Amino acid sequence: KNYETIRRVRILFNKIYQYALYYEFTTKNYAENLKLNVKPEKQERKAFTSEEIEALWKCANNNPCVPIVLMLIYSGLRISELLSLKKEDVDFEQQCFNVRTSKTENGIRVVPIADKVLPFWLAFNEKSKCDYAVCTPDGQRLNYDNFTRRYWKPLMQELGMQHTIHETRHTCISLLVMADVNQTIIKKIVGHK
Repeated sequence: KNYETIRRVRILFNKIYQYALYYEFTTKNYAENLKLNVKPEKQERKAFTSEEIEALWKCANNNPCVPIVLMLIYSGLRISELLSLKKEDVDFEQQCFNVRTSKTENGIRVVPIADKVLPFWLAFNEKSKCDYAVCTPDGQRLNYDNFTRRYWKPLMQELGMQHTIHETRHTCISLLVMADVNQTIIKKIVGHK
């Protein structure tokens, strides 16, 4: 098994032992001493090519996942940041949104909404029946597992692409660099130090 799978198994064992300790089924957490003998794989990130982005635009109206992918590419958001973004955090007048929940301190930021994807933001805002900015086709909150399983993986397979969700973020940075955007501005947009 790969590193991530083994790491998750260790986490599961640790939780089981914590439960067993709490209910006095055991006196020691043996999972604390488990060592991972597999090194994490350094995954090479590759940005979406201009042809792949073009292919996404061509099917943007036919697949509910594609607008989200394009919103990620043109904002530099982490998927977790987008899925936790609330409607109240989106300012259509200023054409930006406030990221209030992020993995890092620098991730708390204001991000502009690109003109190209503004119609997607507006459409989600209109059809969402929940407090969140992005929703399922029936207007409910979208979570990470649901997004990856029901939308991301089938879309990548359908389009013959091999990308991780995080590569949308990498693509945004690449596009900003190619457009000669100042490095400080890029860092502020994507929430880097």
